[in-house]
Amino acid sequence: MTKRAASLPRDVALPHKYLTLPPRFSLPEHEAVAFAIWLDLQRRGEALGVGADALGVSAADWRELARVVAHQLDRRVTVTVPPTAPAAALWDWPSTPRERLLKHAIDSTNEEATKPLAIVRRAADRLSKDDPRSTRNAFIETADRLYVEHGINAVGVSLIVESVPSVRATLYKHFGSVQNLMADVLAGRHQLAVDLVAEVDGRELSGGEALAQAVRHLSHPPGADLLLHAVQLFREDDHPGRVIALAHRDWRLSTLRRLLDEAQAVDPVAAAAELAAALDGASVMLQAGDTARAERALSRALDAVL
Repeated sequence: MTKRAASLPRDVALPHKYLTLPPRFSLPEHEAVAFAIWLDLQRRGEALGVGADALGVSAADWRELARVVAHQLDRRVTVTVPPTAPAAALWDWPSTPRERLLKHAIDSTNEEATKPLAIVRRAADRLSKDDPRSTRNAFIETADRLYVEHGINAVGVSLIVESVPSVRATLYKHFGSVQNLMADVLAGRHQLAVDLVAEVDGRELSGGEALAQAVRHLSHPPGADLLLHAVQLFREDDHPGRVIALAHRDWRLSTLRRLLDEAQAVDPVAAAAELAAALDGASVMLQAGDTARAERALSRALDAVL
């Protein structure tokens, strides 16, 4: 296992528990490049070797590092040599619920992308094949209800299993871990928001009306604050709940920008950031039961940006 490079920032350290480099890649520069590849492949499904030569890492070494990283992720990768820099892309990306949500967030923030639609299925494609009465869905629906009632950090495996009712072995059989169950719950919450905004998109509304209705939909469904709390609770970048919650926030911000642009706001980018902050604040107020205050705050925020 390589020694951690002292020259790297503390928050940009090689994730040793996931990645081990061959002995010949023992320099800090190799470590930094490997970490960048590891991060890009997991977040975008592809990596580009721009700047690697400035660190003294050759294109050939970059390509080999990309293969090493992909192998340890247990994924197949295509490595190419474009005119500008070497590149790597995972064959099957996106293939998991988290990766589908990340891809959706990336597509939604692309300036050339079309309007975000309901392209992220509830808790990913595999859930759509389940019988609604199945044990898997019973776990998801029960966990969702308990998270709304008690908060994510107050609900443990025992409470979920007892409330289904079932046993721990069945939960782990279907989800592998309680973190994956939580990820499916949060993916469902994201999908609900996407569906509600898609419904607004389907109506013939003026820009301002569409924005106001979308903002209301994004703030009012019971449990809308679960995704906000997931970002605050889980600090590890690779925690399934945090990945999905951050993807949701990226999608929400790009959606607000689009709607503000359609409403002819003066500065859609700045206004979207203001509205996103107002939605977070309103979620806290709604959780405390202060609906009237939350609605007033959102109304003032809308008036300020239009």
